[in-house]
Amino acid sequence: AIASAMSTTSRYKIDIDVTSKTPLEVRAKLREKPYALLICDYLQIMRPDGKCNNREQEVSSISRGLKELTLDFNIPVICPSQMNREVDKRNNQKPVLADLRESGAIEQDADNVMFLYEEHEKNDGAKILNLEIAKQRQGATGKIMLEFTPRLMHFKCLTKSEMEKYA
Repeated sequence: AIASAMSTTSRYKIDIDVTSKTPLEVRAKLREKPYALLICDYLQIMRPDGKCNNREQEVSSISRGLKELTLDFNIPVICPSQMNREVDKRNNQKPVLADLRESGAIEQDADNVMFLYEEHEKNDGAKILNLEIAKQRQGATGKIMLEFTPRLMHFKCLTKSEMEKYA
């Protein structure tokens, strides 16, 4: 399985850069070598380009810097973000935009915001997850249900009839 996956992915030019810590450093790398997609892992681990007075300003600066990269280089940027702990304290643990950790700027800057959260666990060890599209500038919002098999790291979209079992 590993050999097959390596064969499949080897046709794609994938670079992993663990040295760029700020949006400005990422910008410099993109100028050297253009990419079709940028994935950052993850927003709160990055540093702002300059000095900030508090963590909220830092996260806002990082979020804005990543948004500028999408505009200037015309590439999609995928950047996971942590959630605050308030979602764990509620009875309904469905995340909302206000649960994005440390800054409202994330909600403001992002073109799309999606939340992935567990809904049910199946007897075979698979999990039923919700992929909530909470914000989308160019389209509809809503929910997609997925079946996740942890031992295979595999996601599968559920059909309407399968979703009805968990509604």
